[in-house]
Amino acid sequence: MTRLAEKTVERLTAQQIFEEAESERDFVQKVVSLFRLCGWRIYHTWNSLHSEPGFPDLIALKGHRMVVAEAKSQKGVVTEAQQAWLDAFKLVCKEVFVWRPSDWVEIVKIAQSSRKA
Repeated sequence: MTRLAEKTVERLTAQQIFEEAESERDFVQKVVSLFRLCGWRIYHTWNSLHSEPGFPDLIALKGHRMVVAEAKSQKGVVTEAQQAWLDAFKLVCKEVFVWRPSDWVEIVKIAQSSRKA
């Protein structure tokens, strides 16, 4: 293995460790910050104690676009209530996601994109 390949493997391993250790709360805050930086109007329920069970973590609006996302830690599991909400949103919205830290590159692309849904 070349030195460059070794460094790449080391970096990937470090990234994977970071992703698995990142809490859902920290991950959500990163996503919210990114979308705001990219000019989106974004909603996240800080405390879901009295909210509808399973409602998605993030609703983002920009122009004629709406992005709906459930954020999970790398190993987090989508509940039945969460899946039911995601399925309902898919009937009216093209951009519905379950995001994990390993999806970061795709999340950045979506946040920076100006495509029309």
